[in-house]
Amino acid sequence: MNKITNRKKQAIATKLKIIQTALEFYKLYPSDQIKVTDICEEANVSVGAFYHHFESKDAIIAIAYQSLDELIVSNVEEQQFDNHLDRCLAVFLEATKIINEYGYSFVASAYKVMLTNFDHSTFSTARTSFQLIEQCIIHAIEENEIKPQASTKDVAEYLMATGRGVLFDWCLHKGNYDVINAMDDVIRLNLEGFKHQENIALPTLKKEAQS
Repeated sequence: MNKITNRKKQAIATKLKIIQTALEFYKLYPSDQIKVTDICEEANVSVGAFYHHFESKDAIIAIAYQSLDELIVSNVEEQQFDNHLDRCLAVFLEATKIINEYGYSFVASAYKVMLTNFDHSTFSTARTSFQLIEQCIIHAIEENEIKPQASTKDVAEYLMATGRGVLFDWCLHKGNYDVINAMDDVIRLNLEGFKHQENIALPTLKKEAQS
């Protein structure tokens, strides 16, 4: 995974600012009442900058998590870690730090729009953050750091679902506690559990689609 330049990071920051502003509008108004010019004025960006990043205002939600992932992965790749589990934990903490900066309404509004539009991109295994987490799990198993009785993909999906649970609870509490510390505690506890899980089956988190 390649590092991104400072210019690319700034572009991502601009994109995230537009996303945050648009989500605030989505929280208050139906889509047909939201104008791109209003979003741009509130975000203090040009209309040209908006259309450089988005085809339309409704395209914002679909790529929000892709933008977050690019920044998360870049930040993690720039760090050094003593082991693969610490690297895995860092993925969750970097994501939570970014989300915390934008406030609980950001993720709450994003979840609402994704659920309304049945957009499942947040738990796609094609996400770069998911792939980085699975990569950490693969290497951790190779180095005998953990011995889970499940596939690396299942372990990654379990951890991602756990992380979403922390964020959802934080939203329910309207962001009134330290979500970074909460994420650290919960993911660290799960990773510690995998060190001693040789004879424990991983819970099934999803069912096959009904035919």
